Amino acid sequence: MKYYFIGSLANRPLGKMLGKYLNMKMNFLYFSEAENFKFNKDDIVYGSGIIPEYVYEKATVVAPDFKSLNLWNNKILQYRLLYDKIPTPDFKIFTNLEEAANKLFKHKYKLFFTTENGTGGNGAIIYNGDMGKVIDKLKDNDGAIRVSKFIDKDFDISTHLFIYDKETIVMSPIAQQTINGDGVTFTGGSYPAVMNKIQLAKVNKICAIIGETLAENGFKGMTGVDFMIKDNSVIFTELNLRLMSTSFGTSKVMQSIWGTNIPVLTYQILMEDKKPNLEVIGDYKKHWRVKVKGAGIDFREF
Repeated sequence: MKYYFIGSLANRPLGKMLGKYLNMKMNFLYFSEAENFKFNKDDIVYGSGIIPEYVYEKATVVAPDFKSLNLWNNKILQYRLLYDKIPTPDFKIFTNLEEAANKLFKHKYKLFFTTENGTGGNGAIIYNGDMGKVIDKLKDNDGAIRVSKFIDKDFDISTHLFIYDKETIVMSPIAQQTINGDGVTFTGGSYPAVMNKIQLAKVNKICAIIGETLAENGFKGMTGVDFMIKDNSVIFTELNLRLMSTSFGTSKVMQSIWGTNIPVLTYQILMEDKKPNLEVIGDYKKHWRVKVKGAGIDFREF
């Protein structure tokens, strides 16, 4: 049995965290190398992105089952399944880019366009009166398009949910995101996010609903969740069924708080069927305001 981490250089430290827990040598692969790689069925594969289905057939993957991943990673389906349960931007779904462009060609206000699998600036763009830019960026997409009302938010946050079952949903410390001027690209994060009691209570409540909804649909494992904060409103942005740009910093805070981290907790839930013995949503308190390598709440990662 061997351990493989598939993904980018940026998230390899997270793979090392799991390798240390398993007391195994870690082997790194890029996604482009995985397709033709000869795994053994008892090899353990963990990745920074969504692991392709063919890897599931060749090895033991530390991730929710492939069907659940595809279901919940769809940015349009997420809104269809959650919009009447939690606060989301107003949105409309179009069959394809051509339909969206024709209907909204002369729209006067800013809008947010995303494809079914758009994430982190890939497959997403803000419309501000120039439909040509939208068409140019999304022209290779042949699926549905979600167009959302643009929200002039105060800041963005992200957290991670660890779902064992409907009754056991753990939320990670919350990171505050730094977004590029294009409005969609992540450039950095600070840990923890600076939030008031009202905002934090709303994040707790919304994450509990999201976690319960996923669990009711058979989901087990980890998902990232992004929100926008506007005054005391907490507005859902998207789920990310993968490691996120904030995952490494969040893992450091989790290690300081709980003695565990994102890849290890995910492995324990999925591979060891271990129910997390950690603070659950609704009992979050202030345990996330801790020191990380002496830097305290000013700890940052870029």
